Amino acid sequence: MSSSDERVVEGIVWDRVEGRGIVWDRVEGRGIVWDHVGERGIVSDRFEGRGIVWDHVGERGIVSDRFEGRGIISGRVEGRGIVWDRVEGRGIISGRVEGRGIVSDRFEGRGIISGCVEGRGIVWDRVEGRGIVSDRFEGRGIISGRVEGRGIVWDRVEGRGIISGRVEGRGIVWDRVEGRGIVSDRFEGRGIVSGRVERRGIVWDRVGGRGIVWDRVEGGGIVSDRFEGRGIVWDHVGERGIVSDRFEGRGIVSDRFEGRGIVSDPMHALNQLIVRSRFPSHYHLSKLLLSIDNNRQEQIVPPQSNQIPQHITKQQMQYRKSEKNAQNDLGNGIKPTKWQRRALILTFLYSNDKAIPEYVPKTVMRSLRNRLRVTFIMMGIFWFYVITFAMERSMVASIFPNKASEQ
Repeated sequence: MSSSDERVVEGIVWDRVEGRGIVWDRVEGRGIVWDHVGERGIVSDRFEGRGIVWDHVGERGIVSDRFEGRGIISGRVEGRGIVWDRVEGRGIISGRVEGRGIVSDRFEGRGIISGCVEGRGIVWDRVEGRGIVSDRFEGRGIISGRVEGRGIVWDRVEGRGIISGRVEGRGIVWDRVEGRGIVSDRFEGRGIVSGRVERRGIVWDRVGGRGIVWDRVEGGGIVSDRFEGRGIVWDHVGERGIVSDRFEGRGIVSDRFEGRGIVSDPMHALNQLIVRSRFPSHYHLSKLLLSIDNNRQEQIVPPQSNQIPQHITKQQMQYRKSEKNAQNDLGNGIKPTKWQRRALILTFLYSNDKAIPEYVPKTVMRSLRNRLRVTFIMMGIFWFYVITFAMERSMVASIFPNKASEQ
């Protein structure tokens, strides 16, 4: 890589949570990632040869580590951490902060991603200090976060978007190994990925309602980018979403599903198809190996494969029960039915239908159940006394005429 490529691009690092930029600049010869909340630095990329992760609450260094690449880990809100490209100032991958360290959920705590060296994104082994996975991003391009809901491939030298969700009206899927577009179709922001039987994933056109790209997934699941505003982790065996969450700048991490778990992070396009294998130490990057003719837009039919019968485990059964109760949205609450929406208004939990969110918190749904339970009990008591009183009046009305006739 030439020296001109090593310069810091004074541009914008997009924050998907707030939808605005974080400034990247040099201060006293150091690259600073600014905290968009407090407007102060939380990461300095050089300190005695080490990258320091700063505690932006207590203003002290909490983690130091030596990186052979150009990536550095920064602290973020909601317990998440970002691995930054300290030359380009862009977030590469996110993980979770546990105590004083950063743990990678994707590589058993050993892997970190440093960004682009000679057009490659490197996954580093923190234990052995060597690159274990490399990906090519079309020469100078790197993939950064989303802008206005679209994934952008940035020119890391000039700091501008070179590939967006719509290139001449077409969405491009790039082969990160060959560095070229292998799938091109008129998505126009409508393409989604869903899970199907026999371990096959399909990218659907939400408007046209047809399959346009097939994908073989070795881990038994696939992550959809958009589906009714939510990211869905699909279970191929059960043909249903097993984890869902609103993206809104936050990733979904679901890595414990009896060998069928997915690790999904929408902040980076590379992470959306990293699938955990049934063997815990193996990870596979799902590649779109089949393409569509750009002009004909023909549907590709996947080859048939033999599915080995699987038996549900106790953990899976417990999870499916909880999933059914949560309407496939464990992170944000429960999507109420029409009857439940009426009940929420009748029990005075919400004033009108417009005030009810798409996903109601579980605590509110529990309050609804409690109020309905009390209401049904009171109604039962009321009707019991009404029926008893009516029977008593009927008996009295029949007794007095009988006594009068006897006299």
